[in-house]
Amino acid sequence: MSKLSDLIHLANSGGCKSKGIIGEDNSCEVTDTSEYPYCCIARLEIKTASNQTDWGTGFFISPHCVITAAHNVYNGGQAQNIAVIPGAKGRSEPYGRQYTDDFLWTKEWRLGKGWQYDFGAIILPDDTLFTNIKKRYFGYKIHEPSDVDVELAGYPVAQEERRGAKPYKEGHQRFSTGRIRSYDDRFLYYADTLDTMPGHSGSPVFVEEGKQRYVVGIHHYFLEDGTQNRAILLNESVMEHLYEWSQT
Repeated sequence: MSKLSDLIHLANSGGCKSKGIIGEDNSCEVTDTSEYPYCCIARLEIKTASNQTDWGTGFFISPHCVITAAHNVYNGGQAQNIAVIPGAKGRSEPYGRQYTDDFLWTKEWRLGKGWQYDFGAIILPDDTLFTNIKKRYFGYKIHEPSDVDVELAGYPVAQEERRGAKPYKEGHQRFSTGRIRSYDDRFLYYADTLDTMPGHSGSPVFVEEGKQRYVVGIHHYFLEDGTQNRAILLNESVMEHLYEWSQT
């Protein structure tokens, strides 16, 4: 096994509830998805095992590997296929799309061992999309939460304006920033400035360090008590899986 320090990748700068508007909606639309890191975030069009269409979010960590929530790729059965659409903006797909039925997840997730295993990978057939986004991707690292802002960005489904929440346009990327409220050895829990809706599952939670962007969590869940949103914490075990999958 590689040393943990070898698993920290530098970013190239050139059936789960994922609904959490707590208080007022503080999210904003990404106005330019050609900018880094938003070009590295993809809208996912998911054809589920039950032949339904669902939506999610994923992000590039290597030429062929897009990370997302495991329930986007395996939810009572493997998804039939997923269209990966980086930098989508409404009906505009500036970098194109690719379909794939090649997915990875942990055996613990398949066996229902716990929500901490709700992370997976989408493997693309070639590097066409990666080339189109100018070979840019996210770094990822273990990060001990501190008094610094994190950002969450992804693709919520369209919705009408309602109490506490803004109207969301179909296929438009949104972001919010805030602090981590608390964490344990499995999850990050967000303060109320990180707002999410269905479609955000698989969104990167990331920090900025100079010109680099490092993912520190993978959004997957909204706690039913209505107090916090939650992400899979990138601990050593998750990091090792991401590194292995990125080499595919």
